[in-house]
Amino acid sequence: MSFEFEQIPTTLIWVVHLSFALAILVALHRLWKGPALQDRLLATEFMGGMGFCLSAWFALHYQQTVLLDITLAMAALSFIGTVALSRTLQGDET
Repeated sequence: MSFEFEQIPTTLIWVVHLSFALAILVALHRLWKGPALQDRLLATEFMGGMGFCLSAWFALHYQQTVLLDITLAMAALSFIGTVALSRTLQGDET
């Protein structure tokens, strides 16, 4: 049994797209107005996570499993970047 993207109602697809757009707009607001550097870092990470979700959504839509591999690689690189930036902001040099 395979998954058919056409089985999903059009209304649900629009709700998902609008949810992604709203979440990214909220994160952009936090990135722009964030009072602290940590707020801006968190907003950047959240937008990256939304990018991963969008990539997985497109992988389902276009039935391309290579997009899921790319998503996993992007998530791993994002995690490494977050750890490095957090250590830099914290002042930890080990």
